[in-house]
Amino acid sequence: MSRLKSMKRMGVILSSLAVCSFGIIAVSSSAPAGASSGYQSQHAGGTLHLDATAAGGTLDPQINYTLQYWQLYQATYDGLVSFQKVDGDPSFDVVPDLATAMPKVTNSGKTYTFTLRKGMKFSNGKTVTVADVLGTFQRLFKVSNPNAGSWYNDIVGGPACVTTPATCKLTGGVVVNAATNSVVFNLIAPDAEFLDQLAVPFGSIIPANTPAKDQGDTPIPGTGAYAFTSYNPNSALIMKRNPYFKVWSAVAQPKGYPNEIEMTFGLPVESEVTAVENGQADWIFDPIPADRLSQISTKYADEREYRAVQQPQGPSGRQLRPEQELAREALRRLRTRGADVHDPAAGFPRVPEVLRVQLQEQFEVCRSGYQEGQGAREGLGHLRRQGRGRGAERPGR
Repeated sequence: MSRLKSMKRMGVILSSLAVCSFGIIAVSSSAPAGASSGYQSQHAGGTLHLDATAAGGTLDPQINYTLQYWQLYQATYDGLVSFQKVDGDPSFDVVPDLATAMPKVTNSGKTYTFTLRKGMKFSNGKTVTVADVLGTFQRLFKVSNPNAGSWYNDIVGGPACVTTPATCKLTGGVVVNAATNSVVFNLIAPDAEFLDQLAVPFGSIIPANTPAKDQGDTPIPGTGAYAFTSYNPNSALIMKRNPYFKVWSAVAQPKGYPNEIEMTFGLPVESEVTAVENGQADWIFDPIPADRLSQISTKYADEREYRAVQQPQGPSGRQLRPEQELAREALRRLRTRGADVHDPAAGFPRVPEVLRVQLQEQFEVCRSGYQEGQGAREGLGHLRRQGRGRGAERPGR
């Protein structure tokens, strides 16, 4: 796969991840594409329960290359720029995040100048500085990031860092000035995809003193609305509100709804589907078995919506299974965003609604309808609660 195709694919994935975050953040699909409904405080609180048959590997955002955790990174980390957290095609657009504005591009497209926002803090309370930005990109090479040699080696000094990661300095490639809070990237050659590369989770800004080795199960502080507080690959991953978070841009990093997000590992996918149906879980990561898909399709036939989709690849390069690619049973999306989905007045019976939105998330996580060279159509990935955590322990787990 060419580098251009790879980046287009990654743009698709990241746009889908922004959509996948809508169950956590304040975005409305009933509003025009790209519009935000604003924060609806009546839906804040509780715990969002996610299920996966297995953990997704290391929690280190500069190393992990899985869709499973890239979805979570959207709410825990920020880069200088990010894909905006809105619905529809505008979610492909890159917007300022930890930077105050989009960069000034000079030197025939080879120099990008940013200004870092002031007053930003990591989830450990440490203030974000330009030294952290420099340290982030040096570490990216030191930990042998999967795309260090194919995306980030465009930065001046990048090829030398690929050759000898341990001594990476990026001298002349990333130039920071604490007095002006500026960050300058100098490229070897113009790269039209450079902002996209900064917007993916690999470009997340982390503390400069983060050890230059895979942190594995140890959470690394971030700047997002949530922080990873514990991770045991054999049981569960827990995210809680970042006590130092403040909204600086609602389209870059919105305020979250649930107080806590729990991803539990270990259940067979059949049990996961049943858990969602019974209200014991809010969302599952794994492909739904074909027999259950057929069963659900028949049982809730009046709530189906057929959509033709392509077969994009996940960030690990793994293609979606045929039943996912077809997405024949992705059920109709919520029309009353922000409503209590268990309120009969909202028009959505409990069980069908639960399964409908769970299926939407499962089959559309990679931004269905994507066609190379033509952009993408609106994806469906929505969590069923729209951020309204149940605030109660699930029974029978």
